[in-house]
Amino acid sequence: FSTGDKLYNKFIEWQYKKLNNLGILTKGKYPILYSVEDENAVGEDDIKDGDTDKVSILEMTYILFEDRDEKNLFFAVATLRPDALFGTSNLWIKEDMQLVKIKIAKQNWIVSKDSYSKIKYQFDNVSLISEHLGEEFIGRNVISPIINREVIIAKANFIDSFQGTGIVYSSPAGSPHDFLALKEAIKENRISPEIKIINTVEIKDKKGNIIVYNGSCPAEDKCIKFNIKSIEDEENIEKAKQELYKEEHYGGKLNENANEFAGLYIKDAKDKIKAKLIELNLGGDLLETSRKAKTRNGDRVIVANLEGQWFLDYSNENIKKKAYELLENMNYFPNKLKETQKAYLEWVTKRPCARKRGLGTKLPFDEEWII
Repeated sequence: FSTGDKLYNKFIEWQYKKLNNLGILTKGKYPILYSVEDENAVGEDDIKDGDTDKVSILEMTYILFEDRDEKNLFFAVATLRPDALFGTSNLWIKEDMQLVKIKIAKQNWIVSKDSYSKIKYQFDNVSLISEHLGEEFIGRNVISPIINREVIIAKANFIDSFQGTGIVYSSPAGSPHDFLALKEAIKENRISPEIKIINTVEIKDKKGNIIVYNGSCPAEDKCIKFNIKSIEDEENIEKAKQELYKEEHYGGKLNENANEFAGLYIKDAKDKIKAKLIELNLGGDLLETSRKAKTRNGDRVIVANLEGQWFLDYSNENIKKKAYELLENMNYFPNKLKETQKAYLEWVTKRPCARKRGLGTKLPFDEEWII
């Protein structure tokens, strides 16, 4: 027996015709984990260690900083914390990093060459204009969106060209890593000592009392607490970051430096800030893998947003209702596994079900695809 047996193929064809008639099979544009080399959607079985170290799709926010002197030239950064925008002190670019100027719709963006290889799978009408080295842009001034404040582009060596856009913005008051990187850059004369650290968040404890931090900002307080002296101390930086992020998330409120967003709690502000950036055409969604991932063949896994992909739509209300009913009538040992399964049913949505290459049964109504 193999998946290429004709009788088995007919059985699978019947299944998918049935699913199509029930409205569970859909075709459209949807973000998927994707191998560029194989030109295929990939699942956990295709990804190296994908069954034990799962890979999901991470929704980041891209933010565009316009060049002060060259109109319609934007330096794109990507972040999980758009609320940190208001404390931006500078952008970081690696001197020897390969960058590209690309055109998306009517805008010209600067991003790393490595990030361009995934951006073109997420946006429409993307074209390559020219290639550059990071050193060409060191010292330029750009404009922070919403707050319209000038910040400088400085050099740094810790940038990962595959992560985000390969360009990073620094918000040192709320990030231990950014705080240490800024202090190091000032010490090495890579950036002016006159640069300001801007506090943008007022944080209260569980009793409602304002937390008073040591040093110039919350990030410095955490560096003191965890005795962090260098950006090389990754373990303690991560501990400090998580502690500060937790405090900000549960008790943090944007202050007057956040302009129209002043008074909003951090946990409520992110989506509103993103919406404003989208309104200004200076931001939006950029999708990233939750960790660096490769296929079992060694090819890099990215997030692609492709037209014409086939999906099984598990968000269908009728299907979910039937699944819950079946789940309730099943016995689990231990019983806590039932709750795990229930949680899975709650969040599962569309899953790609066909690819362009490989073994299997052809989709009966679209034979370019293999189930």
